[in-house]
Amino acid sequence: MTIGFISLYLTWTISRHIAIEKGDDSFEVCIAACAVFFILGISVNENHIDISEFGVRGMFTAMILAVLSGELFVFAEKYFRFKGSYDKVPETVQRSLDAIIPLLICIIPALAGKAILYGNGFGSLTEVVETYLQSRLIRYFGSSVSSFLFVMFIAHLLWFFGIHGGNITGIFMDPINLSLSLENIAAVNAGGAPVNMVNTALASAYMFGGVGSTLALSFLMTFFSRSKKNRTIGKISLPMGIFFINEPILFGFPIILNVFMFIPFIMIPLISGIMTILAMQSGLIPYAVGYDVPWTTPPVISGLIQGGWRLALWQVFMFAVQVAMWYPFFRIADAKEYEEEMNSVSK
Repeated sequence: MTIGFISLYLTWTISRHIAIEKGDDSFEVCIAACAVFFILGISVNENHIDISEFGVRGMFTAMILAVLSGELFVFAEKYFRFKGSYDKVPETVQRSLDAIIPLLICIIPALAGKAILYGNGFGSLTEVVETYLQSRLIRYFGSSVSSFLFVMFIAHLLWFFGIHGGNITGIFMDPINLSLSLENIAAVNAGGAPVNMVNTALASAYMFGGVGSTLALSFLMTFFSRSKKNRTIGKISLPMGIFFINEPILFGFPIILNVFMFIPFIMIPLISGIMTILAMQSGLIPYAVGYDVPWTTPPVISGLIQGGWRLALWQVFMFAVQVAMWYPFFRIADAKEYEEEMNSVSK
């Protein structure tokens, strides 16, 4: 009743937010989108509904139909709304009358589309998406380590220039990774093991403190800085970094647009990711399941939740490795900052 209806939730919420972005605050758009999803997205065989399409199977279809329905409904409500008289008519009735024509404009094409699907041997648009798109994308990204690492590289590259890379790449990757995580959860609930290494929780196995895996750098700055400025930034950023908030160190150290820090900022997460993937492929550590825990969950705790004690121990090991990788870059930058502070004092 939760994950099993995730496609219906997506249809409702996506269409609702599209309407709000367009300046339309009506809930009728959600009803129209759900009606379209019921018509096009769900198979009916011998008077029985295929309820599996309300779950993970229908996610891609739900997102597509929610966007199309939301846009079409708002457009229709703007230009084809009911033109009758509203004298002494309650507001709730007015809203219902306003929604009739936009609702029909959404439903009629959906019915026509359903007829086309039946004519081509498909019970629903979900079956088409699953056959020609979703399964291929999930199969590719679920087994393609190179694609996962490439997306992570792009996200970090964007961050280096001050652009939130996770938000950019997440538009494309989050739905795919979520589907892979839900498959893992279903497998674990059935008594098996996770089947997809790439999922929403893979990065949490080796990336700590946020983008760039900067928790190790915050640790070094707090306990080993000679520079007063760096030590202060470290004390501020370390407790926040434990919960994956690292803007103080990104902009305060700084790392953003700092050419000297480009190499560790980009390469340390990539090297850590490759090491973790190899460890998972060899069976040294288990796959992360992909449970939907808050993104602020600290390392070790997240490891225990996602993969047990072996994954938690791996996180401790990776943190030590990252401290070693960050150290030479930290040492050079800290020495330069300390020298500038001393020169400033002497003047």
